[in-house]
Amino acid sequence: MLTSLYIPPNKLASIIDVKKASSNQGVTRRRWAAIRNIESFYVKSLKRVASAVGGFITDLFNAGKSNQIEETLTTYSEIIEPWAEAVATKMITEVNINDQKAWLKHSGKKAYLMKEELKGLSVNEIIHELRARQVHLIKSIPLEAAQRVQDLAHEAVTVTSETWQAVAEKIRNSEQVSKSKSELIARTEVARSQAIIQEARARWIGSDNYIWHTLRDRKVRQDHQDLDRQVFSWSDPPVSDKRTNTRSHPGCIWNCRCYAESILPARFQVGNR
Repeated sequence: MLTSLYIPPNKLASIIDVKKASSNQGVTRRRWAAIRNIESFYVKSLKRVASAVGGFITDLFNAGKSNQIEETLTTYSEIIEPWAEAVATKMITEVNINDQKAWLKHSGKKAYLMKEELKGLSVNEIIHELRARQVHLIKSIPLEAAQRVQDLAHEAVTVTSETWQAVAEKIRNSEQVSKSKSELIARTEVARSQAIIQEARARWIGSDNYIWHTLRDRKVRQDHQDLDRQVFSWSDPPVSDKRTNTRSHPGCIWNCRCYAESILPARFQVGNR
């Protein structure tokens, strides 16, 4: 279900008068600031897993028990599942609440009408699938770290012929590698969850299109600069990464800080009866 929400077939977006959109960009940017607060919580939570993983690897490696690393981290991955579910639930719930509040402000004087219409939409299935994805990703942190240790040792013997001291240093650096992975997951998944929930509500009230917005700073990748302030269809995401020909809506690709400004149907735009 989620796949169909944000990666449908591509077409050229129809020409729309952007000025007629309910373009309260200030509200949208404030919502993005709230998303960043949620992301901060998620990054800290996932880095706790990375720290534990690094501790296990270092202690076992220094004790000469490298053969126990894989089994230990596999067990740890299963043990943290209830915690992962709780953390994922908190993140997605806050994203959902934040998005819901933003929708009620987005239409200004028409907020009551939109609130009544949105009551008919249930996002429970979307939230369930998002939570399952997050639990899987959190549990993958120790599993990927275990695989990395195995790969380093194997490559040193069969491919790179590195000294054992060099391999040992890389293995001891596993915590930092896991923390970087955790940060990437958190940044990508919070934005992606918000984007998917936003799109579901937009489609429900009859929004067919949105305006792509970047944060317009030096960190914006060139591909997204090219998309900034353009209008696209919810059913037709643009190419957001030309190197891989990946298509996605704002926030649905790795490390994307862009956001969509939904173009509201005429009945929700101020000035229309």
